Amino acid sequence: MPADAPSARRKVADLRAAIERCLADEPSARHHSATDVRAAIDTVQADTGEASRSAWQFMLSRKRVVGGIDAVMAEGERRIRRERRTG
Repeated sequence: MPADAPSARRKVADLRAAIERCLADEPSARHHSATDVRAAIDTVQADTGEASRSAWQFMLSRKRVVGGIDAVMAEGERRIRRERRTG
């Protein structure tokens, strides 16, 4: 197992938490803006060591982040509409 595996697992968990916050059922528990989402992702990226920094930069490029945020926001809107129809 690589020496930085615990660190990588922590980063994955932090990134997962940021995404799950985007999908929270309660609006007050969600990020308030795309800027907040980007800040959460930047925090994860800032902890990345030099050896894997280029992989993170590719994975978290602005285009991919914006696309991911759009997808998360669209899913949130679908959930809200579905909840309004059934609730």
